[in-house]
Amino acid sequence: MQGDFFGSTSLRHVSGAIHFSTSRTQFSAARLDDQFSVDNDSLDATALLGPVVLRAKDKNITLDRVQGSVDVTNSNGSVEITAAPPLDAITIQNQHGSVDLGLPGNAGFNANAKTRNGDMEDDFNLTPSGSNDAHNLSGAVDGGGPTVTVSTTDGDVTLRRSTVAPLPP
Repeated sequence: MQGDFFGSTSLRHVSGAIHFSTSRTQFSAARLDDQFSVDNDSLDATALLGPVVLRAKDKNITLDRVQGSVDVTNSNGSVEITAAPPLDAITIQNQHGSVDLGLPGNAGFNANAKTRNGDMEDDFNLTPSGSNDAHNLSGAVDGGGPTVTVSTTDGDVTLRRSTVAPLPP
């Protein structure tokens, strides 16, 4: 789908590739097992198979139960993602908003998270560093694995353990 849409746009159960493009949002995923909705200030999706690529402005983003690689760039809104196993590479770049990332509790990964003008929280005992208004968390979890990179300004970063089922084949 391409164009400028007014009001809310929704998709459900799309077995093939999804491409959605407007002047403020570019989104693609390999498959949608549940729902996707977008309106003026939010984008929500559940049960996505990656690779997922999202470029947005002025949106609060919630992606729940995402399997496969994830690459999100956003500004002026929050980003909340819950990854489903098996974990793949995740990159989140946000400006002027918090990031909350749920990762499978038994997955190994290499983390690199940073914020400017925000706080850091994590459930994985990562090594904090930084000074004044710049904070970082980094390290290998459970022997390492895919790279998880999170960066934001003017917002908090939370890396939390989550328990969600993998998507069906």
